Amino acid sequence: MEIDHFFSSVGSITESLARTVGEPVTEGDRGVDELTESELYLLPPSIPGFSLSLNKWGSIRVDELSLIQFSECAWDHLVLEPKIKNVIRSLVEIWGRPSKDDKVSFDWIRGKSEGLVFLLHGAPGLGKTLTAETVAETLKQPLYSVSASELGIDPHEVEDGLQHVLSRASTWNAVLLIDEADVLLEKRGRNDLARNAMVAGALRLMEYHSGVLFLTTNRVESFDPASLTRVSIAIKYDELDPMGQTHVWRRFLLLAKAIPPAGGVAEGETSETYLSEADVLQLAKHNLNGRAIHNVVRTAQSLASSRDEPLKIRHLEFVIEVTKKFIKDISELRPEDESALGRWLRPQYPTSAHQSSPVPSHRRRPQRSRR
Repeated sequence: MEIDHFFSSVGSITESLARTVGEPVTEGDRGVDELTESELYLLPPSIPGFSLSLNKWGSIRVDELSLIQFSECAWDHLVLEPKIKNVIRSLVEIWGRPSKDDKVSFDWIRGKSEGLVFLLHGAPGLGKTLTAETVAETLKQPLYSVSASELGIDPHEVEDGLQHVLSRASTWNAVLLIDEADVLLEKRGRNDLARNAMVAGALRLMEYHSGVLFLTTNRVESFDPASLTRVSIAIKYDELDPMGQTHVWRRFLLLAKAIPPAGGVAEGETSETYLSEADVLQLAKHNLNGRAIHNVVRTAQSLASSRDEPLKIRHLEFVIEVTKKFIKDISELRPEDESALGRWLRPQYPTSAHQSSPVPSHRRRPQRSRR
């Protein structure tokens, strides 16, 4: 085989991989399926790649690569007020139009304010990250997630790191999620000139980012006022009410195949295989946030599998009991961590008609026995 023909084959594979990141592919390129067996033997078994879950480069085996399967029902798993969900979906669908001519622009300076910036704020475990994941699934784009604390401590280092992250997200046509964004955009003061310069630099870089950007925080009150004006839409995530918790339980139990799908009991299964509706309602009384529910279902499923049993209410109740005891013990030993640990458990909802709003968890301190 001629060496020129070999490099032509390698180039064809490179171009095939380039399709995944939106790079142009010229006419006449050969796909992997068109290569001969001899040509495939000459190619390396692995290629360099970036892990979006580990945020690092590495070597990836070619035989473990596959096309991405995007979820068509991602919005169904998102528990949000219908009006808010519709607003997010509308913005995303407009943004996802193929032609940029169809997109709305309100800035005279080319390249400025062309991005879509979401600010998601609220306690942990309420669906902020899930919202970004849902949008990425809708746009059929990768989700590139970083924490503001990963960008560094030195202001100059942070600005350089942010510029690198934004550039990478643009190159990969990825939805970017910056968690703990309050660290990056904290309110400026008169005396800390280095931090002021960092915040100003971050605002400038974000203003010229042309992609979809999510900022998440549970300390929105610490944001610099100027950063709030760069946000396309800000969404507050309230505590899950009993109905919302029930919905989240159903979604995760459905993914775990612990409750029957909408079509009914699968062939070869019986109703005894699944949890009952009464079981789901009983689980919702524990007042857990979304992340805690996910962790409970996953741990209980592992417990049931280790015993070669189907997932049952007893497995779930056992995991909940153990975790609640741990939270209680830690809260008694380390009262200063009570607020953070308390977010794992949702506040109790009052049942009387004149008390319809939940009591914030930081106002409810447990009674401790005197010894």
